[in-house]
Amino acid sequence: MMNLLVPTKPTSPPTAASRTGWGLGGAFFLAFGVFEMVEHGGTTWATGLIGALAPDIPLLFGFWGKGLAKSQLSPKVVPFYNATHHWLPPVLVIAWFSLMTETNDEAAPGFTLGVMWLAHIMVDRAFGYGPRNRAGFQRWQGDPA
Repeated sequence: MMNLLVPTKPTSPPTAASRTGWGLGGAFFLAFGVFEMVEHGGTTWATGLIGALAPDIPLLFGFWGKGLAKSQLSPKVVPFYNATHHWLPPVLVIAWFSLMTETNDEAAPGFTLGVMWLAHIMVDRAFGYGPRNRAGFQRWQGDPA
């Protein structure tokens, strides 16, 4: 049985076309997020930076462990890494702050968090980083064990 946060089925390596598409999307959302940060200022700067950097917090804990191969993430943090690198959570954040707030100023910090989070995911995909498999390797690499 496949778990959404720990996919078991290998995929093919990212193609140049897919990486270009992810890169263009990432550049758009990054520019849009920076625009929102400049336009609204204040806490929007903090939430934008959180959205851009926080998805990689699992990496801080994932590369420490005995017996890990090069580029292997600790299997213990794979679900957290995959959850923070899935497109659905930032899209839900963007939708929530777009629909459930009364003013743009109320929406801007949360909206920008989601936009920068989505930009982070897209830029990662452009560089070939995607979901990890159960063993902690890139899904397209398969499990070398």
